[in-house]
Amino acid sequence: MSPVAYLSLLFDAVNRKTLDELESAFSDSVVFHFPKTAPLEGKRRITTFFKVLFRTYPDLTFTPGRTVGDERMAAMEWTNHGTTKSGEIYRNAGVTFLEVKDSKIAYISDTFKDTEKF
Repeated sequence: MSPVAYLSLLFDAVNRKTLDELESAFSDSVVFHFPKTAPLEGKRRITTFFKVLFRTYPDLTFTPGRTVGDERMAAMEWTNHGTTKSGEIYRNAGVTFLEVKDSKIAYISDTFKDTEKF
């Protein structure tokens, strides 16, 4: 699978709130850099992070935008919107960078415009 296809899989899984297929796409030593957190290492830790994200933002939806990639890496702009579990409206925009090694997702890094809301 290409890095661009893995990015599509990532956002599709997050939008559907299903992680089984995504978890199997991660390498055992995958690293995820997310603003305001220490790097998350390992597929279990990353899928746990997404489960917490889904509880905090139960209807968070991402809309993919421009995407670039080659045989090893890809990046995608996105916007998102939803509400927090307390009903507050949340919107943001950012870029996700992804790297594939040995046919698995090995590295993910997120940047987003408004880190104060998160």
